[in-house]
Amino acid sequence: MGAYNRVNGESASASQRLLGDILRRDWGFKGHVMSDCGAIDDIYARHKIVATPEEAAALGVTKGCDLECGSVYKTLGTALERGLLKESDLDVALVRLFTARFRLGMFDPPEKVRYAQTPYSVNDSPEHDRLALAKKWATRAVRRGEESARLWLAEINKRLKRRRRSRSSSRTSRRRRAS
Repeated sequence: MGAYNRVNGESASASQRLLGDILRRDWGFKGHVMSDCGAIDDIYARHKIVATPEEAAALGVTKGCDLECGSVYKTLGTALERGLLKESDLDVALVRLFTARFRLGMFDPPEKVRYAQTPYSVNDSPEHDRLALAKKWATRAVRRGEESARLWLAEINKRLKRRRRSRSSSRTSRRRRAS
């Protein structure tokens, strides 16, 4: 994902150095890049790197930002007509985007897509809640230093026990009401 800020005078969401040279060439990234929400708009409206939405959209695509969170890429048709980018520039972005969609199975029948068979209960589960909570507290612990990490881990365990008890009691209450 691109960012709002500038790096060495370039928008981070339309930077040849960041997206083309480092991410794709040096690190070998083959996936698609999406802008931060509003970042392509910032290229012309706030950073003043270019003058128009069409120029910002063309710059984003030609520098490697395949998908935009915003509305500036709606002007890509006009940018193409004005010669600000070529159809082949769009093709590069579209290949990356559709490759991701194909790999996710978005064009396959649901019964053939492993992810489509995963019930919500697998993700919305106590195990995932514990993992999310542990990550949250571990991040805080790391920010505060090692000594507090032990305190945070104890706090995590205490909170998880409380959650288990409250979920267990709410399930029991629901069962009683149902019978």
